[in-house]
Amino acid sequence: MTRLAGRHVLLVEDEAFIGMHIEDLLLDAGAQVVGPAQTVALALMMLTHERVDAAVLDLHLEGRSAASVGAALDARRIPSWWSPAMPARRNGTASAPRRSWPSPSTRSG
Repeated sequence: MTRLAGRHVLLVEDEAFIGMHIEDLLLDAGAQVVGPAQTVALALMMLTHERVDAAVLDLHLEGRSAASVGAALDARRIPSWWSPAMPARRNGTASAPRRSWPSPSTRSG
């Protein structure tokens, strides 16, 4: 049994292949996947209307910042893992993610 077993995890990712891979990992860990949400608007709607215990968030959706989703998660004290591994800029200040990893597009090798 993993720490994600039975948890509802919001998946926010606009790249279909990456989203499917992350969804598979979450399902293998026993999580219930909410989403995936490919846009900020859809992510915020899901966050409002669905049970969300944690989130995996791509900070760049369709070439736009998803920092507003991160701010909404922070306001609700929902743990989140963000990709790519760079802090979001909100109101001119950096906000460090609770957990992060490099996106496949930023990995070398």
